Amino acid sequence: MGAEARRLSLSDVVEFNSTTGKGVKGTVTGNRSQSGMRSYSATCQSIPAHCFDPAEALRNEGQTVMLVAVDGKAAGLVGVADPIKESTPDAISELKAAGLKNHHGNGRQRDDSQGSCG
Repeated sequence: MGAEARRLSLSDVVEFNSTTGKGVKGTVTGNRSQSGMRSYSATCQSIPAHCFDPAEALRNEGQTVMLVAVDGKAAGLVGVADPIKESTPDAISELKAAGLKNHHGNGRQRDDSQGSCG
């Protein structure tokens, strides 16, 4: 359930910047915030050890894990999943019938969550 559905107030983001496939950053209520892959969040000062188990659990569920940092400090994790659609097997069969080869890529980095947590 999203923030609006839960009737949470939303703050404006200024100085927003998005790097495709890496993450986003901006300033929210005067705090420098960023969320993204480990390499994008390299400015995070320290990553607590207790973060690794939750991050690994999310990755084991097939989710891509992103670090959330506020003012350079780890603040949390976000797990994002893109489930396989019911129509996928039929689409793959049609592609094979057309003579195309299927190569799967999930977009995840092997260590996308290592060093990511709050």
